[in-house]
Amino acid sequence: MVSNHKSLSRRQWWKLFPRPAIKCAAISLAVVLAGLFSMDLVVLPVLERRGLTSGDSWARHNAVVVAEHQLADRTEGFPEPLPSAVPAGIRSWVGHPVGARKSAGTKRILVMGDSFVWGSPYLTLNHMWWRQLGLLLENESVEVVSLGRPGASTHDQLTWARHFVPECQPDLIIWGYVSNDADEGLVRQISTSQQSIPKLDRVRGLARRIWPRVTAKFDALRNSKLAKMFTGPEYGYEYSDWELKLVDSDNLAAYRKTVRDVKSFLDETGIPGFMMTLPNFPSTEYFKPRIDPIMSVWQDAGIAAYDTVPEFVRRFGEMPLAGSEAIQWGINPADGHPGPRSCRFLAEQAAEIIHRDFSQVPGETSKRTPDPVLNDWLPNLEPEDAPRFDASRRSWTMKFPVNESRWPTMPLGIPTIVLAFERPVSLSSLELSGQALKSAQVWVTCLDANEQFDDGIQHDLGERSGKTLSWSIPADIAGRPASVIYVRATFSTDDRTVNWMFHPSQKGAG
Repeated sequence: MVSNHKSLSRRQWWKLFPRPAIKCAAISLAVVLAGLFSMDLVVLPVLERRGLTSGDSWARHNAVVVAEHQLADRTEGFPEPLPSAVPAGIRSWVGHPVGARKSAGTKRILVMGDSFVWGSPYLTLNHMWWRQLGLLLENESVEVVSLGRPGASTHDQLTWARHFVPECQPDLIIWGYVSNDADEGLVRQISTSQQSIPKLDRVRGLARRIWPRVTAKFDALRNSKLAKMFTGPEYGYEYSDWELKLVDSDNLAAYRKTVRDVKSFLDETGIPGFMMTLPNFPSTEYFKPRIDPIMSVWQDAGIAAYDTVPEFVRRFGEMPLAGSEAIQWGINPADGHPGPRSCRFLAEQAAEIIHRDFSQVPGETSKRTPDPVLNDWLPNLEPEDAPRFDASRRSWTMKFPVNESRWPTMPLGIPTIVLAFERPVSLSSLELSGQALKSAQVWVTCLDANEQFDDGIQHDLGERSGKTLSWSIPADIAGRPASVIYVRATFSTDDRTVNWMFHPSQKGAG
């Protein structure tokens, strides 16, 4: 008993959570949390504003832009959705109304397409490639209009054409081909909803409220990883694999029939037409396996087909498939649809094809120096508040919107309203006035001096105070056509009516 007592008296106690360990764990946790907050509040916002990465800021910005363009949409679709096709119509919006019939004395080109002609989420719809084509041809008595919806296939587009073309009366039809337009509904695409786990979704929802940008990056990486792990016939194919499956035998055979039907439709109407590929960035590696099989389908059907990829690569070089250099070609880092630079290239290619092979369409060339015209703005405004031209004062009157949650935010990182010129125009100065105006800050983007696309660089013209404000165009961008104006303003009362005056420079429009 004594021995046992001595044994018990020598028993040692071990602490499961010793103070030094708790202290170290607390410090480690604090470092991790500080790193996450620093990444979310400082590092990622800077990278996003510089266009070097996508993330939550761009995603929220895009959601605002899409929602506001939907409010401005004035496209008149079918009375009832057609079988196998989503509702569609001739693209029209508040500042750019398009009638069903063309104007007297003009030729009309109809561009068939999907999201590439619909405009989601272009900051201004003037950046779209078919709008750029219209600007290139407007001095030749040519009007360019579009018909399409996001996600539309060539099959859908043909369905719409059969109903709209008789009323639209185009003189030429361009079938813009995107690498997913061959979809005949035979190949399944994997969905992010298939990757959803309820309990994990709740955890991600909490994390998203605390670290929205970090969580968005994690979600993007996770979805990409899962899509690659489970891609296949059972769950569907990851997007890039899905595109390749569209040019496999079964789907391609069905697509051949669709294209033959396009040829029959063109023959029946007597309207000339051609197909043109619409790569969103210059890459032979990516587009060749997705486009080469399609080119032969259109050519075998007897329709003129033009692949713009070789010229794209020849002019700009082979771009990597990922990284900051690749995302510069999209609308913005969070959306890969062709950005202003790509759209300008595609428009120039289409104009070259038209002048060379369809020269009967353009009319006589007449030089025009247009007045500054506003035809697109964000956020959407009620008709009585929207910009309208006052001919007596040669000014544009509008009511400045109130709700900043509906204002675009990127890439400046702050909410601003956006005003877009129908045709980019060289300015010497601009003025803003209002009875209750206290102050305003203005930024402007201009066309690239060589390639004539909106380069997206916001040139800060400065902040001014007073009821009548004026900004001169800085010397470093003088003569370069202005494309988009960004504005913030403060007011002394609820009267937010303002007047804009734009003074063109002698160099005129771009």
